Amino acid sequence: MDTSHDGRWLALPQAAVELGISPRTLRRRVKDGGVQARLVPSAHGPRYEVWVATNAPLEPRTLEVASHDQPDVASLAVLIEKLVTDNQHWMERAIRAEERLLALQAPAVEAVEAIVAPPEVPSAPIAQPRRAWWRFWR
Repeated sequence: MDTSHDGRWLALPQAAVELGISPRTLRRRVKDGGVQARLVPSAHGPRYEVWVATNAPLEPRTLEVASHDQPDVASLAVLIEKLVTDNQHWMERAIRAEERLLALQAPAVEAVEAIVAPPEVPSAPIAQPRRAWWRFWR
């Protein structure tokens, strides 16, 4: 790429705005060699500057939305009714699945509780500590 034509060096984020692309896309293009760039020292370490020709747009590009015919209200109402019906169907399936899951989990929960519960120990009288044999004569 030739920098002999009119243009200027801009910091990568500013060049991205001027070119109408994201900084990430511009970084990819720099890496691929599709855009001329240079590393320049800055207060926070080296940064990229990108060559932007003067014929590049000065304002950020905006996407033009194609004007389509507006859908009529009747078709939107039909679509909403279909979505409500689908939503009710999936809610019923979710409720049935949750009930089935709880039914399948119940035996497992009982088994885990039986394992985790401390065993019942019969209460035995507390035994007196035995005296050591050498204290027999005292």
